[in-house]
Order: sequence, then C-alpha cells, then structure tokens
Amino acid sequence: MIVLALLAAASFQDIPALDRGVAAFTGRPIGEEGGARAPVDSRLRLASCPMVSMAWRTDAHDAVVVTCTGPEWRVFVPVVMPARTTIISAPAAAPAAARNAEKVIKRGDPLTIEAGSDGF
Repeated sequence: MIVLALLAAASFQDIPALDRGVAAFTGRPIGEEGGARAPVDSRLRLASCPMVSMAWRTDAHDAVVVTCTGPEWRVFVPVVMPARTTIISAPAAAPAAARNAEKVIKRGDPLTIEAGSDGF
C-alpha cells in the first residue's frame, strides 16, 4: 500500500520545487517585491517534468511562466509588483447630486461584465 502511494506521488511534479525554482529565477522569496505573490497551488497535480523552463510573461516582469514541454503543461506565477507612487491631493467635495443619487447597482444584483483587448 505504501509503495503504491509513493509511486503515485512520483508521477506528479514536485510543487515546492517549482516554488524554489521561481524564487531562484526572480532572485526574491515568495511574498516580497519582485518575488512570487504566493506559492504555486499545492493542489495541482501536474505530470512530472524532467526539465522545466522559466521565463518572464512580459517585459513588465509581472509573472513567471513555468513550462514543461514533455509532458506539456504551463503555469503562470504572478509576481509582487512595486507599489506605485501616487500624489494624492485633497479630495474635492462631491456634488450634492452625486451624494444623494439613488444607487443603481445593489449588493446581490446579477451583473455581466465584458472586457476585451488583444490580451484577452
């Protein structure tokens, strides 16, 4: 019974090894700026890969793409981006009409949201 469990575990990719690989690729630990936002989901059952490759998803370095070519799978690991510096001015008083306007969308209302661009 134990042998079967070990054989089954051996057929899946070592997820903590992916986390270590992403940390080495980014040069930052999980949760720190420039590092993975969170560990790779340990519930994933990826086929074991003898050699994974890693690359940045875009030039913005917003995610690491972990790829296996045989068996074929790919995982995107989001990266903690640096906080943007924003100059905040004193808030302007909202017009009286906007403050007293009836809310059009209420909690629990069904919504359909549509987004589109070349990236979607």
